[in-house]
Amino acid sequence: MSLEGNDVLVIDDNADSAQVLALLLRNWGYKARIAYSALEGLSAARSSKPKCIMSDIGMPGMTGYDLARLIRLDDHLRDVPLIAFTAYSEPEEAIEAGFDSHLVKTTDPLLIKDLLAKIVTMDKRLEQSEDLIKKQGEVIAEARDVMKEVHKDVKEIKEELKEVKEDVGQIKKDIKEKS
Repeated sequence: MSLEGNDVLVIDDNADSAQVLALLLRNWGYKARIAYSALEGLSAARSSKPKCIMSDIGMPGMTGYDLARLIRLDDHLRDVPLIAFTAYSEPEEAIEAGFDSHLVKTTDPLLIKDLLAKIVTMDKRLEQSEDLIKKQGEVIAEARDVMKEVHKDVKEIKEELKEVKEDVGQIKKDIKEKS
């Protein structure tokens, strides 16, 4: 599965941690951007909506929890998958704040890769579903047009049959009069 074009925003105040995660993501084919604070990350997400956001929790100024709450309130960003990637082992709090998943920084990198692959797959399925719904709408509109034409044709045939019936009635009347 090609992952090109899948933008992941990494938000972490620890530069080394952010750069290592971004390098790992790039090696897997993702386009990884880095923000070194929650405010910088929120701004970066708003300026260019990413496919996924991976954020630390413990950051100065604004925590990852606060960031998650703000993202879930933002009409432009609320549907972006949000992953807590942190040293904090409090998954319930992360989910409650608005994160979709919680990974501890010591997590096996393959778990990160699998989680992101699922996000990409779900996103592609959603796009396919939207395309199918659009096509169904087009088919329904076409069917309506065809039904209108059929209805019009049936109406014309009924009128013609009525005229034929009247003609047959007149012919019968003429035959009776001649006999």
